[in-house]
Amino acid sequence: MKGATMSEAVDNLVIRAATAVDVPAVVQMIGAVFDEYRFVYEPAIEVPDILTLETTYAAPHVFFCGGR
Repeated sequence: MKGATMSEAVDNLVIRAATAVDVPAVVQMIGAVFDEYRFVYEPAIEVPDILTLETTYAAPHVFFCGGR
């Protein structure tokens, strides 16, 4: 949140379980970090668990969550 105070950002934070719909954005976000550090990024090698998110992180025992 550009221009938001830390308190406002925390007050507006939403954390939820990720779904298959979120996979492209998560893969892209992780790729951006790799790119920033000039690392080679191959999602099938680096994040295979994210590519199969709904089976790898199946409820009720585990889940993958994200914040917005």
